[in-house]
Amino acid sequence: NNLALFYESMGQNTKAKSYYLKAIKLSEEKGFLKMLIAIYNNLAYILMDQGEIDSSLFVLDKAASLSQETKQLKDEGFIYDSYGDLYLQLNDYKKALEYKNLAIKTEEEYRKNQRIQESLFLSAVFETKKKEEEILASDNKLNQFRSILFGSLALIAVLLTVIIYFSQKSALTVAKLESVEKGKSLEVA
Repeated sequence: NNLALFYESMGQNTKAKSYYLKAIKLSEEKGFLKMLIAIYNNLAYILMDQGEIDSSLFVLDKAASLSQETKQLKDEGFIYDSYGDLYLQLNDYKKALEYKNLAIKTEEEYRKNQRIQESLFLSAVFETKKKEEEILASDNKLNQFRSILFGSLALIAVLLTVIIYFSQKSALTVAKLESVEKGKSLEVA
């Protein structure tokens, strides 16, 4: 297709046509339908320049059929524009205007669909970001709760240790006092 475009730009339409036909064969074999649509559209202009109007119309019909089959709205708009150019060349201004308007309408529909797709994408990104922030906030709250829980457990453990220590110390003191009193009472007796 690129070589065909090069030869077409150099005014060598016969070579360009030959390369377009090779590109069509290769695209059909490989199933490159989107590329095939563009090649048919480009070939139609070569055929128009060579005065092969029926062949040009046939090729544009194939391109239009493929673009509708594959739902390539943007390509469909280009093809309608090409139909408009073909009918301009035939001096059928009414049909040319119809196709040019159809091309504009299709291009507007394509742009509208693109904006919708972009909006949906941005909404998905926004929602994902929002969910990530919610998860992060939830994780932060969970980490705070864990910190408070472990801190509280550590404080309780320290308090229990202090209570046990002082109760043991108190019990030991009481036992010493009782032992000293028993020793005094044995001494007195």
